[in-house]
Amino acid sequence: AVIDDAETRQEIERALALVPDHPQALIDRAIVRTEKRQFADALSDILRVLDRDPDCADAWAKRGNILVAVGELHEAITSYDKALTINPDHVEALNNRGCRFGALGQPETALADFDRLLAISPHYYEALINRSHMLVELHRDEEGLLSYQKAHVALPDHPDPIYNIALNQLRFGAFSGGWDNYELRWSINDFKHSQRKYALPTWNGEALQGPLLVSGEQGLGDQIVFSSMIP
Repeated sequence: AVIDDAETRQEIERALALVPDHPQALIDRAIVRTEKRQFADALSDILRVLDRDPDCADAWAKRGNILVAVGELHEAITSYDKALTINPDHVEALNNRGCRFGALGQPETALADFDRLLAISPHYYEALINRSHMLVELHRDEEGLLSYQKAHVALPDHPDPIYNIALNQLRFGAFSGGWDNYELRWSINDFKHSQRKYALPTWNGEALQGPLLVSGEQGLGDQIVFSSMIP
């Protein structure tokens, strides 16, 4: 990973001032530019690398990432294919190609990529999570839950595995553990923006003497469902 900060950018530019076509510096600058949504410039850097070294698997993988960012999923898969032809064990290309197959509604093909990646790197966290998603998509629910548990063991401080376990517990009707685990949603980026912090105690479910303040946090459908539970 390349940290996008002023010092990193300066180091990259110094390297390119000394060696204008330095492949790793160009790749690193492309990563930074992609993060900054400067996709045309990022792609230009990657094409400079590939012009000099068409067998650079890292550059093909990064080209795929840029194409994903601009919505060219099929062309991105072609780039990941090229990276994996050069280096069949390129874990980034395997993981990201699997994600693209999943996004295109091909969970079995995606699962094959994640399984192949995990055979190379058994504790690769993102692949563990992504594999779990595909198992659930394929209705292999018990395997999916076990896979989320493995992801939790691999990175115990990350909330995503337990949050996804909660979603499936609730889906199966295991409400007691499911609701407890679902409280971890406030650590998930998708929910952080909707958490409202009031200077009031949180209701613990006991009988009330006085009013209860209820605030919406998700979509209208969810609010209708849960509002039906409020007397």
